[in-house]
Amino acid sequence: MGEASRTYTCTLIHESLDARHQRPRPRASRILSLLPTPMIPPTQRSLLPDTRAASSLLDAFLLLADAHGAFQEALLHLRHHAADVQAALRRRDAARLSSAVRSQRQAHKDLARLAASVRGAATKWPAQLPSSATVAEVEVSGVLADAMAAIASASAAVFSAVETMSTMATAAAASTCSSSSSSSSKTPLLISLVRKKNRKSAAAVPDEEKEMAASERMEELEECMAAMESGNDRVFRTILHTRVALLNTHATLIN
Repeated sequence: MGEASRTYTCTLIHESLDARHQRPRPRASRILSLLPTPMIPPTQRSLLPDTRAASSLLDAFLLLADAHGAFQEALLHLRHHAADVQAALRRRDAARLSSAVRSQRQAHKDLARLAASVRGAATKWPAQLPSSATVAEVEVSGVLADAMAAIASASAAVFSAVETMSTMATAAAASTCSSSSSSSSKTPLLISLVRKKNRKSAAAVPDEEKEMAASERMEELEECMAAMESGNDRVFRTILHTRVALLNTHATLIN
């Protein structure tokens, strides 16, 4: 498979994450590396100025971790469904293809809900600071709020872009399903017997081309999902490590 076809499948994800950058588009394995990386904070009292603020920040990171864990499962499901679609296309099994397309569309709805929920992570922080908060505490709270919003926004952009890319590939497969079913159900037997052979051949070419194009898109989608799994796992672990570091810092400060 050529580099151009590989680049096509990941274009939407790249543009959603960093449309302002002018460097060449990255491969799928590097997509999630564009997410902002949470930094493990130093053990300073000003970093977690208030118990309520610390709790809300920990809750926000927990929400992000849950979201990326669910995203990992969604990627596995999408890859599995894409493989089913390819198998159905190769065998020209309309019933299996229809079932796989329905499963893909359900996965798209799950991704849309996941993207909406991860945006809520930004609302978990900052908590209302007490009136006794110092200027430094307020500034640190603002910096952390901006960082959390950036991470949540980037995560939501990735989830939405994957949904869009998979939706386009599924639509191509669904069109072959509908065309094959309509040709088999709407063509009477007598008409098919008297139809000229050259007209049959001419009509078959577009259907075959559509099937090949849909199969290629599904193959590209499957490859991209496999690469995304590795990148998302790194992001998931980084979020967990950051939350553990914050939790340890908070425990040290309150003791």
